[in-house]
Amino acid sequence: MELDKNKPLLKYALDSLKAGDIKTAKNLMGIHPDQLSDSDFVDGMRSLEKGLSLVIKGHHPQSVEPLRKALIVVNSSSDDETKFYVSVLTDFVDGISKLLNGDAHTAVDLLNISSDAIERLNFFIPGFEKVALSCKAAAQTALARTFLNAGNAIEAESCFGIINNTYSELFELLDESKIEDIPFLYTAS
Repeated sequence: MELDKNKPLLKYALDSLKAGDIKTAKNLMGIHPDQLSDSDFVDGMRSLEKGLSLVIKGHHPQSVEPLRKALIVVNSSSDDETKFYVSVLTDFVDGISKLLNGDAHTAVDLLNISSDAIERLNFFIPGFEKVALSCKAAAQTALARTFLNAGNAIEAESCFGIINNTYSELFELLDESKIEDIPFLYTAS
């Protein structure tokens, strides 16, 4: 099998697994045959595929559990790129879940993804950059409200500065003539 360097090894491993070739899938992931049982490997890879599918469909909170379950396989892998993507995505969807459950402090920490990481993920999940920036701003807004309710105007003002910068980044990416950008224009205004 000839590998395309622009396609992540994870994609090849998932394709091999679908074809029933567990040995090749493990090899592509850099997992020694004795490191994980075949059943644990298959369960983890199926969870990973389910979690990624849910993220792509926009069902972020529902993807937390499958992605966490997949971390057993991912952390056993020698593929640093896959480790990076899955851990960042897991933190991201966990952050959204925390935000929706009212835990602004934890959400901000989990959603504070570097611009480089967002761009790298956007390559594999088109539109991720807009979602990530929007969620980052929403988490900062929730945290600012928490600080205002506690009477801490200085911290709230700092959050509002971050919100302003994040929305500026988001507005640069948006095109009001594209229908898929309309929800982001609505939430960012």
